[in-house]
Amino acid sequence: MREVVKGNQFKVDFCKRCGDEKKVNKFGLCKTCEHDVDYEYSLMYETKTKEH
Repeated sequence: MREVVKGNQFKVDFCKRCGDEKKVNKFGLCKTCEHDVDYEYSLMYETKTKEH
């Protein structure tokens, strides 16, 4: 049976970014990596908007 993850539910699996076995979100990222990725994308967006 296939397990469906919705919303803010977490399951224990290997994080796609750091490789640690932790609770991951529906994108396969642990809480720490999720925060880091959000921060990196915000910096990229800020840089892109300043160029125009």
